[in-house]
Amino acid sequence: MTNKTVVITGTTDGIGLATVRDLLLEGATVIAVARNKKKAARVAKELNNDRLTFVFGDLSLQSEVVKIADQIKTLLDERHVALHVLIHVAGAVSSKRVLTSEGIEWQFAVNHLAPFLLTKLLMPYLLQEKGARVLVVSSGAHRVGRVHFQNIMFKHGYFLITVYAQSKLMNVLFVKESASRIDPSLISFYALDPGLVKTGLGVKKTFGLEKWAWEYQVKKGVDPSVPAHYFTGIALDPSYALKSGLYWKNGVEVKPSKRAENKKDAKRLYELTDKLCETK
Repeated sequence: MTNKTVVITGTTDGIGLATVRDLLLEGATVIAVARNKKKAARVAKELNNDRLTFVFGDLSLQSEVVKIADQIKTLLDERHVALHVLIHVAGAVSSKRVLTSEGIEWQFAVNHLAPFLLTKLLMPYLLQEKGARVLVVSSGAHRVGRVHFQNIMFKHGYFLITVYAQSKLMNVLFVKESASRIDPSLISFYALDPGLVKTGLGVKKTFGLEKWAWEYQVKKGVDPSVPAHYFTGIALDPSYALKSGLYWKNGVEVKPSKRAENKKDAKRLYELTDKLCETK
C-alpha cells in the first residue's frame, strides 16, 4: 500500500475527508484538492501528516481545473513520481439553476465536467506506471436519471433531482466509456456508490422542501467513514486490480441502471464532453 500517490477532490469534509484519513493510514501520499483554504488549513493541522499536500481551485470552472492540474503536475514532477490513483469525490447539489462565470450549469460543471477534464489533463501521469486507477463517486440517484442531450444544461425544466440524477448517471457512463477506451492494465476505472451517508452535501445550496427532505433522509445514513473504507480499498487493494468499468457499492460489484450500460449514450456523452473541453 505504501509509495502510492493519490489525488483526491472534495477533501475538507464528508466522505472526501474520511477517505483522506484512510489513505494516509494506509501509507499513501495524498494530494488533496480543495477550494476553501481555511478549511484545508484546519484539516492539515488536524491530520498533521507530511504525506498530505493541498492544492487549490474551484472545480466548477474549467479554467480553474486547468490550474489545479498544473499544481498537481508540478508536485509530481518535483517528486519524480507517477500518479497511481485519482479519486473524484467532490459533488454539487442545488435547488436553483445557477450558471458559472463560464456559462455552464453548476451541477453539470462540478459533477461531470470537472472529473472528465481533470482526468484528461492528468492522463500522462496516470500512464507513467501500469496499474493506475480512477475512481468516480456516483450515486444510487443515477437509477432515476437520464441524459437530456437536447437540454443538457436544463435551460428549461430544471428540477434538483432530475439534474442531480443526470450528473450521477453521467459519472457511470464516463467510467464505462473510459474503460472501453483504455487497457485496464494501464488504467482501470471504477464507479462508486457511497449509499446514504450523513454529509452536508445536499443542504449547502438547497432550500425549502428540498432542503428539508435531504436533511430528513441523511439522518438515516451511515458515517462518512463507512464508504471511505471501501473507497480506500478499491483505490489501493490489489484484489481490485483490472476490474475496470464496473459499478461498486460497499466494496462489492453491483449492476447499475440499464441506462448506465447504454454504450451509444456513453460514447455520445464522452464525445460531447470532450468537445466542451477541447480548448483546455
